[in-house]
Amino acid sequence: QLARTDPLTGVGNRRALDDRLAQLPRTRFALVAVDVDDLKKVNDAHGHVAGDELLSRLAAVLAAELRPADLLARIGGDEFVALLVDCDAHGAGELGRRLQLATTRLHFGWGTPSISVGFAVGVKGDAPQEIAQAADRALYAAKQASKDRAVVPSAALLGPG
Repeated sequence: QLARTDPLTGVGNRRALDDRLAQLPRTRFALVAVDVDDLKKVNDAHGHVAGDELLSRLAAVLAAELRPADLLARIGGDEFVALLVDCDAHGAGELGRRLQLATTRLHFGWGTPSISVGFAVGVKGDAPQEIAQAADRALYAAKQASKDRAVVPSAALLGPG
């Protein structure tokens, strides 16, 4: 269990996500990619302790929005992914909006954080890594458009990387 848990936030890590994706039943699923906006600025201005507190509290808020069968994993310094089993685009989009709203309820001495969100949906037989890449492209589009955004993958984002 320790090998599949992020020590800072207590949520899953990349290994936990990869394991769950490998064991995913042949059903529809969604991957919701989340990036903490301006974490580097928080670390630079207020120290890494403030950044760590942001990540820890944010992980708890994000995890509280998921269903028991879903998985939240921290896969990078400021990146999280939610794996939603038996979820369509509408459900993934709703979750993205809920995650953004929940984030606005976090308050720190330095301000309120924001997140950017991108997601992609797979159906029975889709390769999870391709869906993960599509979710990453949607997240990148959200970050490029403006921070504190959610982007639904378009046909162009779903194409080859």
